[in-house]
Amino acid sequence: MTVEAPPPGALGPNQHEPTETTRSVVRAHAYNRVPKEIIARILRIGVEALEYHYKEELELTEYQFLALAARNILALANQTDDLGVALRANEMLLRTRSAHWREPKSIEAPTGQLPSTKVEHMTLEQVEAELARIGITAAGRRDEPAGPSPADPRS
Repeated sequence: MTVEAPPPGALGPNQHEPTETTRSVVRAHAYNRVPKEIIARILRIGVEALEYHYKEELELTEYQFLALAARNILALANQTDDLGVALRANEMLLRTRSAHWREPKSIEAPTGQLPSTKVEHMTLEQVEAELARIGITAAGRRDEPAGPSPADPRS
């Protein structure tokens, strides 16, 4: 992409007067890493005027926005109204800032151990079939192999 020279009538460094609105425009574009040439065209000024009048916005905006976002995340992490939000905010802080953060390992049951539907939605016959499938007796114990084992205290 080629950037054209500023349009006719573009203001030079001594002819431009920054306003809070133009500073806000520069901050938004600088944070999004829009090239200086494009920002200057948007404001209808030269690149030299942009660098002269908006040096602080061009250099510091990203750091200021990140600091504001970090402050907001810390406020969310420390609040007690919604602990789910606090947990996610703390997790995000640890994930991005701690060298020791590791993603939690998911614990999965062995294949074939979980019921296909929630117990609350099963009929009595389905519950009994599920218990039989995973080997639990009506007394709540797993089915034992035939005959007591020598180390079995119940024998």
